[in-house]
Amino acid sequence: MWLRASYTVENSVIIPMFTIIVITIMTVCFNIHDEIMVENIQSQVAVQSELENMDSGKKYMLEERAKKYLDVRTILLDEDNIDIGASSIKVSEPEKTIRIMRAIIEAIN
Repeated sequence: MWLRASYTVENSVIIPMFTIIVITIMTVCFNIHDEIMVENIQSQVAVQSELENMDSGKKYMLEERAKKYLDVRTILLDEDNIDIGASSIKVSEPEKTIRIMRAIIEAIN
């Protein structure tokens, strides 16, 4: 029994390429998901530690809880690095902000 050549080409080239593309897209999406989770949890830990004025012991306990949470919620992440200093949330410094705002107002006037 003879088969048309298009079936052979489809089964040997097109289907594996399509499968590789789909798996690559899924892997990229999983990595993006994990990066967003790490960034979000770091921000939440930084905000909570800032609001409660935690000492180093309590910050360490909070970071450990966040690492356990990351283990459950991430898909491909093997290392869970929670670093409050790496977060985009920084300690508020109202005196510095007031000085900068006054300098900007003087520059405008």
